[in-house]
Amino acid sequence: MGLPSLNLTLESVLDNMPSAVLVSNVDGDIVYANEMAVKFLGYSLSELSKMTIHDLVPDRIRPRHSFLQQSYLEAPFQRSLHAGPGNIQVKTRSGELIAVDIALNHMNTENGETRIVSVIQDASVRTSIEHETRQFYKGLSGSQQSQNDLRSLGQDLVWRCDLKGSFTYVNHRWQELLGYEPSSMLGEPLDSFLKPCERTRAGGEFNHLLREGSQITGFKTVFFDKKNEEVHLLFNAKLIKNNDDVLTGIQGTATDITQLQLAEKERQAIEERLLNIQKHEALGRLVGGIAHDFNNLLHVILGNASLIVDEALVEDKDMGLVDQIMKAADKGTSLVKQLLTFGKPTGSNRLGLDTANAIRQDVNLLEQMCGNNCQLKLALVEDLPLANANAGQFSQVLFNLVLNARDAMNAKGEIQIECYEVRHASSNKKSYGGFRHGAIVLRVIDSGVGMDNKTKQLIFDPFFTTKGPDKGTGLGLSTVFSIVRQSGGEIQVDSEPGKGTTFTLLFPLFQHIDALPFNQVDQFEHLEGSETILLMVAEKSERSYLKRSLSLQGYHILLAENLDHALELSVNKDLVIDLLIIDVKSEKAGGIFLEKTISRDHPNLKTIFVADSDCKIIESDFQGESLAEFLVKPFTLITLLKLTRATLTAQIPR
Repeated sequence: MGLPSLNLTLESVLDNMPSAVLVSNVDGDIVYANEMAVKFLGYSLSELSKMTIHDLVPDRIRPRHSFLQQSYLEAPFQRSLHAGPGNIQVKTRSGELIAVDIALNHMNTENGETRIVSVIQDASVRTSIEHETRQFYKGLSGSQQSQNDLRSLGQDLVWRCDLKGSFTYVNHRWQELLGYEPSSMLGEPLDSFLKPCERTRAGGEFNHLLREGSQITGFKTVFFDKKNEEVHLLFNAKLIKNNDDVLTGIQGTATDITQLQLAEKERQAIEERLLNIQKHEALGRLVGGIAHDFNNLLHVILGNASLIVDEALVEDKDMGLVDQIMKAADKGTSLVKQLLTFGKPTGSNRLGLDTANAIRQDVNLLEQMCGNNCQLKLALVEDLPLANANAGQFSQVLFNLVLNARDAMNAKGEIQIECYEVRHASSNKKSYGGFRHGAIVLRVIDSGVGMDNKTKQLIFDPFFTTKGPDKGTGLGLSTVFSIVRQSGGEIQVDSEPGKGTTFTLLFPLFQHIDALPFNQVDQFEHLEGSETILLMVAEKSERSYLKRSLSLQGYHILLAENLDHALELSVNKDLVIDLLIIDVKSEKAGGIFLEKTISRDHPNLKTIFVADSDCKIIESDFQGESLAEFLVKPFTLITLLKLTRATLTAQIPR
């Protein structure tokens, strides 16, 4: 069995890292390894999934490795590469011990489980440079070192300077690396080849060498080559004296570490991105928790306000106040919807979406996000077929595209959102399965700065952004691309510099015609009924509101406070239970068990699951086979009554 997959965006980042990455739990079990780890260690993913971190430790230190790991868990800290001792080794599948540099970090999953992330790099390149440097100085003997000996140092850049800092000798490697003829460098000051911002620092280092008579080891600086491109060099130097012990100059070597520096810079960037992802996940959990509680409050407010209106419990002169309450609650509902989408981007797992209606529901928040100087125009075709998409992800796509459009126009201009149906939309039937039954098209058009072809090729890559630091994560369009692909759709982008950008998204039509779509319940005009409904809701205020609402329409209501109570009521042979309404939050997977248990004695049982924001645990079990509907809080009284009538009327075979 292979290793479990991580989040798609994060996994693609890790698999493209130039370093090996292992993720382990508190017991040391390996729960994730990227592609470089497989190549570096020699084990397959299947083999690594059955191993622990301890299996990769040399035999001689394995007895105390568990103690070291436990000590780290008791006081975790972030350790960067090269920060640990230089003799760390790992054992590969072949039994070879390889010296490595290891960076450690700890994080918590959504379930609160601790994970240790180990980033591993082969230390041979770094140790090789250090060894060559030591050997060079060991072999130097002041003025007795000849030019021929210097030439024999091979791949190093060898140099000499007079006391003024001008080159008196350079070997052939300077021409190979920088492109300058050695003769053209002689007599030129060393700092004339340095990056300007490096000159003061390098001058201080060499002045210190002249004053103290010591040596320079491992000094990093940046040169410009003949093409004016940066070359990172590691300098080593010592003083030259003649036979009379008189100081005559400075000599040394330099090693090209450009690729190492670029790899280190990339590693640091990826570490920062991983930390940003952790921050976003933590913020999402916080926002989701707050929005969930607020959602329940809005549900009770909307429900009771609906009852007041329906039963005319206040005088006409006070109905305006009730209307204001309901309007405020409706605005709060839209806000909560967006917060829940941010906190748990996958949203509801329910498919079959009225896209034009979904756009209209989001338009107020979209206009607020765009600002006063950015005009939002809608061109929506009415009565469209349902799209193969879910509401939460569709909103996330819409907000990301409009946000990008707004930024491309600097919040000034016009954004047009179009939504319509096409038949046989794709001429390439192999592309994501094609659109044999047609598709719903969503287009977002802006009048912004546009993009060149090079940028268009990169916009869907994770973490790519044209925005400045702290203005974008680079995850927006990659998330859009992922959602559209998961829905079986396509995404296209048309743009030219100075001519704006058009994103065209195609969602296949929803083909599961047996189920009763949530947004088609409006066809029911008569909401009364006499059926028996078993109601299991945890919150007392919600339970009271739902019972009263349904009782007023003639339904016989059985109240259950928990799973055991519901089962006790269901075994009454004198009762025929027609509908089960379950609060998913109150019993979670127990609600599925209850539905299946009661249906044995009540074969015509229908079910409505009341959920806060995510019906995934329900729909993944039923796969469309059950007579189940899903009602997401907060909802109004009329929505409850229409869905109740629609569910009871539906004739769908089990």
